[in-house]
Amino acid sequence: MADHLHTELAGSEIFGALAATDGERLSSLLIPRSFQKDQVIFLKGDPGFGLYLIRSGKVKVCAIDRNGDELIFTFLTEGDVLGEMAILDGKPRSATAIAVDRTDTAYLDRTKFLEFLRASPQTSVGIISTLCQRLRRVSKQLEEMSFLDVSGRIAKHLLAVTKSTAHEAASPDRSGVYAISQEELARVVGASRVMVNKVLNSFVDLRLVSMARKKITVLDAGELARIASYDLEN
Repeated sequence: MADHLHTELAGSEIFGALAATDGERLSSLLIPRSFQKDQVIFLKGDPGFGLYLIRSGKVKVCAIDRNGDELIFTFLTEGDVLGEMAILDGKPRSATAIAVDRTDTAYLDRTKFLEFLRASPQTSVGIISTLCQRLRRVSKQLEEMSFLDVSGRIAKHLLAVTKSTAHEAASPDRSGVYAISQEELARVVGASRVMVNKVLNSFVDLRLVSMARKKITVLDAGELARIASYDLEN
């Protein structure tokens, strides 16, 4: 198990640059934990006793108000780290995390992790860099919410999430497939489901995307980029 965890650490955003000896030592501290579909991993306000390395599956990070309305901040998948903010500052969880599918993780206790950081300061630099990247993404998301209309926000989000597969696609006008429901997409872009449905149907009519059950396939990334033309360089 430790060998598998060491390999997965090497593929993670935060721990990928660890020296071999540090990776082996950190992997020995990890505890496997699994969650069923729709199971809550932690709630906003819960104590931040540890972080999770996602080994497989998908996790939704969100905020839920007293009426049950939900705002999705991001989705995390294999190789991503969940809960790193609370494990560093010791404060309560800043968001709720829910397993979208069956999700396997490796859990790292905060006390043990801080001891590891004291002995491996270069890891702290990697974590700080990752946190800065996430803060930049949140800032960008807020900026887009202010300056882009719903069509632009949807187009930009579709381009962002399918970007990694766009480089691997056989044809330049077929970028990738995104597995998400319209309701979830509405929560991500901050719009009503009715409006998201209307925009997606217009994209289908224009042959910019195709849709199947909970799947959106980008067909014309160039035209979506034109629609999401606000600050395209970022």
